[in-house]
Amino acid sequence: MAKDNGVIMTGFVKGEKLQTLLTNARCYVLPSSHEGLPIGLLEAMSYQLPVIVSDIPAHTELNLDKKCYFHLG
Repeated sequence: MAKDNGVIMTGFVKGEKLQTLLTNARCYVLPSSHEGLPIGLLEAMSYQLPVIVSDIPAHTELNLDKKCYFHLG
């Protein structure tokens, strides 16, 4: 269903491929159920991408706009 709607589920990427993805992305979604410091999220934010993240403590510590969070589960 995601693929049919233009969603790309990349798995782990780094380097030039990651830069290309973040440069051309419309948004960044992180549905993590547990996370330490969310480096991937911080990197996406450095590209000025809109972000949508689960409401776990590591994400809420960033004090994003409330509309950026969704309830996990």
